Amino acid sequence: MSKKLLNALLVTSTCFVSQQAFAQTCFMESSTTGGPTGPATCVAISVIEQEHNSVNLAVSAIRLGSDISNYFNWHSNIDGALGYGDKITAELSQGNHTITAVAEIPHMRPYFDTLALTIAQEANNCADESASIAETYDEYYALNFINTAAEPVNVYWLKYQDAERVLYGTLAQDESISLTGYPGNKWVVTDENNTCQSIHYSGYANENVELN
Repeated sequence: MSKKLLNALLVTSTCFVSQQAFAQTCFMESSTTGGPTGPATCVAISVIEQEHNSVNLAVSAIRLGSDISNYFNWHSNIDGALGYGDKITAELSQGNHTITAVAEIPHMRPYFDTLALTIAQEANNCADESASIAETYDEYYALNFINTAAEPVNVYWLKYQDAERVLYGTLAQDESISLTGYPGNKWVVTDENNTCQSIHYSGYANENVELN
C-alpha cells in the first residue's frame, strides 16, 4: 500500500459476523468554505456470499451525499487485479488475502478500504489419486504451486491410464513452480516421504495453489 494511502487513513474497524465479513475505513472531509467540516466519507467492503474460493464482494461509499461506489478498483495481494465497480465476483487462490478497493476519481483523494480474507486449503482429498484424463487437447493452463510450509514438498503429475507418479519438482519453503496441463490432468503433492498431502486438478484457467 502506498504512503499516500496510509496517510489518508484515519479510522479503520474490522469485524466478522458468521460467514459474512465487513470492514470500514473513514476519511474526514475538509470544508471548502471555511465552515464546519462535512460528514466523513466511509468506505465499507463486505463479503456478500462465499462458496469455497468463489467470493462475491461489494463496496459502498457516500461522499458529501453522492454515491461513489461504482468507481472502485479491486486488488488482492495474492491474485492481483480482481475487477472494477461496486460489486465483483472473484475466484481466489488459497492463502491469506488482503483485499483492497480503491476509488479512482480525478482530483479526489484515493478513498479505500481493506479486508482480510482467508481461503483455506481444501481438506485432504488423497482418495482421488487416480489416472489423469484430458477433457480437451485444445486448451492448457498453468497451476502455480507455491510452498509456504516449512517442510519441502514434491509435486507429481499422474499419468494417463495407470496413474503412475511422475516427479515434476521438489519445492523448499517459499519456492514455486508453474506446471501446465490439459483440463482434467491431476497432480499429487507429497511430503518428503512421498505420502500424499493433496490432489490438484488442471482446469480451464490459470490458478495459484498455496501449499501450507
